[in-house]
Amino acid sequence: MGQNYEQRKLTLYADYMEIKLFNYDDFIRKYSKNPEFLDKLKKYEGKFGISKDTIIEEHPFYIDHLQRFNNNALDIVTSTKVNMSLQEWDLLIKLILGSTISSFQLMINEEWKRKPEGAIKTDVRICVSHKGRSVSKQLNELSTAHVKSLFEIYVKKQIELFLLGMEEDDEDCGSWRVKQQLDLRYTIYEQQMESLLKEAELYKKLQGIILW
Repeated sequence: MGQNYEQRKLTLYADYMEIKLFNYDDFIRKYSKNPEFLDKLKKYEGKFGISKDTIIEEHPFYIDHLQRFNNNALDIVTSTKVNMSLQEWDLLIKLILGSTISSFQLMINEEWKRKPEGAIKTDVRICVSHKGRSVSKQLNELSTAHVKSLFEIYVKKQIELFLLGMEEDDEDCGSWRVKQQLDLRYTIYEQQMESLLKEAELYKKLQGIILW
């Protein structure tokens, strides 16, 4: 067991070294100019034992929340304009699916509908509302600048959310309220996945009828 864990950890570190668009140390340096968030960051790192060598997959928001969003059954269409590792794409997708500050929609790609074979090719639409205005983009439409911005926004929010759950006392049920938010987000994901898989089965059956 220990050896397998160490091998997995070495693999994660090797993959992490390939990451180009998000780096936790760079993230810290950027927000070191923001005293209010820097104070929150220090509390978060102190509570959870986060150091500069801690990769994102070892952060509590990943272990306790994001890793639940397993999308291995899907072939998610990403942007060809953005050059980054598969591991980082997986992280970004999990942040999108697990975030409470934006909504998402999983849609079967039109190309896969015409030839429903293999993993389900899926488009992800991200919707963000701000000051009464709603903006939406598909994952495959994002630019490098969009991706960098999303990483920073989503990681910052996850840190703030986990810190909120840690700091609020029992009378205020802070930890319970945060857990409810995160569980609701996962329920939404499960519902969309269930709907998408059912739709995919219909396309497979239809393809079988056409070929017959």
